Amino acid sequence: MKVFYNLSPKQISNVIKRIESVCTKVLFNIERNKKYHLGEVAFDLILDKNLHIWLLELQVNIAAETKALMSEDNHFVLPAIMPASIPLCKIFSWVLILKSFSRILQERKRIDEGVKAVVRGLT
Repeated sequence: MKVFYNLSPKQISNVIKRIESVCTKVLFNIERNKKYHLGEVAFDLILDKNLHIWLLELQVNIAAETKALMSEDNHFVLPAIMPASIPLCKIFSWVLILKSFSRILQERKRIDEGVKAVVRGLT
């Protein structure tokens, strides 16, 4: 976010807190209405140029096919251990997001250089 949005570390921390708050509220409301814990979920979201958070999709059946083939013991243990993985998933997701932004910026720079070369060739 520092590179892509030109944010200070404090601003980045505030945005992360807002994203965590939005995701927590969404998850809390779904779980409250469904009356069970979802455990492992994936939030697909974007942050626009005005730092507005847009929730695109919430995936609740991550690897459902794999889970369906698990043993009865695993089905018993899984609901107890999956909610514990959420904080770790947050860390991994931010690492992936930051890597994605880095790749996007590199690709944008490469495209900009290509466009400049084409424009120079036309003039």
